[in-house]
Amino acid sequence: MSQERTDKVHAWRSSVAKAAHESLGGFGIPADWLRVETLSGVQGAGREGLHVQFVVHAGGEQLLARHEAIEQAFVRALRQADPRSAEWLMTRSWVFAPGCGLPTHRQDWVLETTSIK
Repeated sequence: MSQERTDKVHAWRSSVAKAAHESLGGFGIPADWLRVETLSGVQGAGREGLHVQFVVHAGGEQLLARHEAIEQAFVRALRQADPRSAEWLMTRSWVFAPGCGLPTHRQDWVLETTSIK
């Protein structure tokens, strides 16, 4: 990976971390319940960006019920952290880990949304 791309990805990840910190705090979510992870990638004709995953480790039912509001708050905070985030935010998804508090038949759910255009 070139230094330019490394710097770009680092800046994007910093914006995601800042947005996660600012937006999740408003919901009173315990730190060990939800983790926001990123994966860098390339789509289509060389479009670079990040995939963001909200990984639920506990409180599954409560977070599932509020996932849309949580995600909307995150997106607003991300736009404030980096007004150009719509150019590099590729996808957002929710992953419910085993033991997160959802019934077994729902633990393998992945809720996916597409990037903001």
